[in-house]
Parts: sequence; C-alpha cells; structure tokens
Amino acid sequence: MEIRFAKLLMMVVAAVTFASGVEAASRNAATCSSADVQRAVDSSQNGDTVVVPAGNCTWGDQVSVVNKTVSLVGAGSGAGGTHIVYSGTDQHAFFFINVGNQTGYMEVSGFWLDKPATGVQLYSGFVQVYGPVGWKNFRYHHNRMTSANDRDWHIVVNYSIHGLIDHNVFEGRFGGLLIRGLSESDWTSPLTLGSADWLFVEDNTFNAVPAPSPYDGIQFGVNDLQHGGRVVFRNNVVNNAFFQTHDRMRTGYAAGHAYEIYNNQFVAQPGYAIHKGVELNSGTGVVYGNSFTGWFNYAIGMRDYKTAGPWVNNGTVNVLPCNGSDPLDQNVSGQSGWRCQYQVGTHNFGANTISYPVYFWSNTCDGDDGGCSGGSQPGIVDDSVTEAPYNRPTSSHVQPGRDYINNGTTPKPGYTPFAYPHPLQSGAGGSSSLGTPEPPRNLRITTG
Repeated sequence: MEIRFAKLLMMVVAAVTFASGVEAASRNAATCSSADVQRAVDSSQNGDTVVVPAGNCTWGDQVSVVNKTVSLVGAGSGAGGTHIVYSGTDQHAFFFINVGNQTGYMEVSGFWLDKPATGVQLYSGFVQVYGPVGWKNFRYHHNRMTSANDRDWHIVVNYSIHGLIDHNVFEGRFGGLLIRGLSESDWTSPLTLGSADWLFVEDNTFNAVPAPSPYDGIQFGVNDLQHGGRVVFRNNVVNNAFFQTHDRMRTGYAAGHAYEIYNNQFVAQPGYAIHKGVELNSGTGVVYGNSFTGWFNYAIGMRDYKTAGPWVNNGTVNVLPCNGSDPLDQNVSGQSGWRCQYQVGTHNFGANTISYPVYFWSNTCDGDDGGCSGGSQPGIVDDSVTEAPYNRPTSSHVQPGRDYINNGTTPKPGYTPFAYPHPLQSGAGGSSSLGTPEPPRNLRITTG
C-alpha cells in the first residue's frame, strides 16, 4: 500500500510540476534591425516565436533560422508596421530558413520587405525556405513584398514543401514564387489531385507593374514551377501577370509537374496587354473557375518545346527534339515521338509515360480580347513556339480531347478539391510530414 501511495504521490507531483512549468516561449527582438532579430532567433528553441517590433530598418545581411522551427512575427505589413528595406548587392535574402529535419509549426507574418532598385536581380529570393520533404507546417502570411525594378524572386520554396502561402501582397517588377520540387521523383511518384500533399498558394494579391508609360511589353510571372513541383494556386487576384509552368528547354532541369489552378481573378489593367493569363508548358492538373478581365492575347495557352528542338544553351544540348529518336520520349508508333518527355497531359516519362490529361472547365472572360475567342469562354490554344529559327506549332503533340480536355462546365470526373480555406489559416499547426498529429506548440518545461 505504501509503495502504491508513494508512486501515486510522485505522479501527482510530476504532473503539477509539468503544469506549472509550461509556458509559451515568446522572445521580443530589441529593435527591427537584422542583428537584434538574429540574436533573438539564436536564443530561441523549437516552437518559439520571435516578435519583431514596428519600425523602419535597413538590412545589409539576412536573418537565418537553421535546424529549428522558430516563428517570426512582425508588427504588420502596412503603415506603422515592420518595414524592412534591402541594402547591398551580394544577393543575400531577407530571411533564410532551413529547418533541417524538423517538422513542427513555423510561420512568418507581419512584415513589409522592400527592395529598391539595385541593378542586381535577387534570383535566390527575398525569403528562401528549405525543410523536410512534405513539411506541412510552414505558413507564410500577411506580408507585403515590393520590388522596384530588378525582377526579383520574392519567395523560393524548395524540395516539395507542402505548406501554405496566403494573404500576402506581391508588388512591383517581380517574379513572385519560385517553386522547386523533387525533379524526376515528382514525375515518377504517385499523383493524387485534391490531396494535402501540395504547396498551397491562396488568397494573395499579385500587383505587377510592368513599367512606367510607355508600356515596355515585359511580362511578369506570379510563379515559376520547375524541378517537378506540385502547387495549388487558388482564390488569388493577379494583376498584369500570369501563371506558368517551366519547361526543360531553358535550364535542363525537370519541368514543372502538377498544378491545380482555380477560382483566381486574372486582370490585365487598362494600358497593359498580357500575352497569356495561364501558360502551361508541361505537366498535368486542373484549371477551372478562373476569370480573365482585360486584354489577354490568350487567356490560356500551352506549348511543347520538344516539338521544336533541339535546344542548345551555352553549347550544350538541353533538349532533343520529340520526333521518335529520343528514348526520354514514349515514342508511340506513328505519333512523331508522342508522348514527349514532360509534355502537357502526361505523368512519368520515357517508356513509362502515361496519359494524364489536363482538365479545363468553367473559366470565363469578359469578351473584349483575343483570348476569349469571341465569347465568354476562354479559348484554349496551342501557342506556336516562336523562338527563332523554329516557329513551329506544337499541335502534333498537344491535342484536345487527348492531352487536354475542355470540359465546358463539367468538373473532372472523380475530382474533389482540398478543403478551403487551408487548415493552417485557422492558426493551428497542421500535421507532420508523416501525417501524424503535431504536439502542442510553444510548450516547455522550465525549472527554477
């Protein structure tokens, strides 16, 4: 009896000690300077939050979060908030995030990241994010990013992170999101539309400002999808810019793989003419419920660069032509090499290629541009490859009813979109990369 009572007493004492020692670890940076923010990050542990005060600060170096999940919360992205101005030409980021193998919750919110014209494109990104494959607990939200004139990438997300980017404003002369997947692994692994295993981009506003008058014709992508990659792009407002998937031709990397593009507003504002609102150069998915307003040459267009190869960059052949001779194509008899590696409407490549048509439905446009084909339904076009000296149409490889389906107002059979809004918008942590529930965040047992 005494032994049982002693064990019970020890359990009660331990429980009381645990309960009294639990705290939400929040650290206040002394100022919004990069040095003060970095000191607060360095003093933090997994699950902590660094609160950055309001102010106007110039950063000549980046703040790094490495091998731990530490949230960064500013005082807001508007007037009176946390305004960070970029300085230097060394291509440092504002935030460099590499959480290693950690899978806990992390967010970045409440900042205005502002880069004046420096003459150097920040290709590596304002915010660089690395983490474990399938990390579902990263959220980037309620931030503002401004590029003056350098066509910077604002966020670069690497290695098939499956988090959430929402309620941000991207503005200026920019490339919004550079999304990198797992290259050939994405193309050869199972693909399920409507699942949680995607990067979600929702409820953002993209305000591209091509140039002061007169309009110089430069087009700006809200994203680039390369090295494979899988993205859900939904409920966004896109002004004077376009969504795209990247082909292998320019870089030699695996092309963008899969996409769900729906319920977005694409707008070409007065004085601007946008070539395409959605440009698909590879991969598969669904495109539906989008509206196109203003002048688009084509609301939705597709190309297959392998039709017009070979492509040579810096003396190296990146892409052989799809003509029946390249073993990376499926080379169906009598089809001029079809199915081409990474082409629209396919999954996998080479002899293992399968048909996975892109489905389009319920997209609308205002009828005053070339992209509407004289009506309210956008024309879906096979846009010629116009880079000299090829200038060839790709319709021999990308064909309606086979590689893509214009389904009117009927959804893709069997398709159900993932829950909207994304669960991370509730502010709660999601699931780990293994699909198991995360433990409560910001809890720590302290002594003394």
